[in-house]
Amino acid sequence: GVLAAAWLTVASETAILAANLVVTRRLTGFLPRLAGLEKTVAATGLMAAVLMLTSGWPVLLRLALGVTTYGVTLRLLGGLPPGLLRPIIRSET
Repeated sequence: GVLAAAWLTVASETAILAANLVVTRRLTGFLPRLAGLEKTVAATGLMAAVLMLTSGWPVLLRLALGVTTYGVTLRLLGGLPPGLLRPIIRSET
């Protein structure tokens, strides 16, 4: 059912990522740095926990709570430098 489809998607995306890394490394010699990945994983894990605990809440409230949890956690862990978003926030549309 739905759970099997979700796990199959995770597995296939992981395989695509691995293949992409191998090909990119062979063709360019470039391999992305994984420094800071633990901060992203921690922020994602906390956000997921908050979303699971609020499963009965309205979707828009959960969306706002999830985005805020992720952003604040990533910032507190040092995974989001202070000036990174400044150009985006100040840009005129």
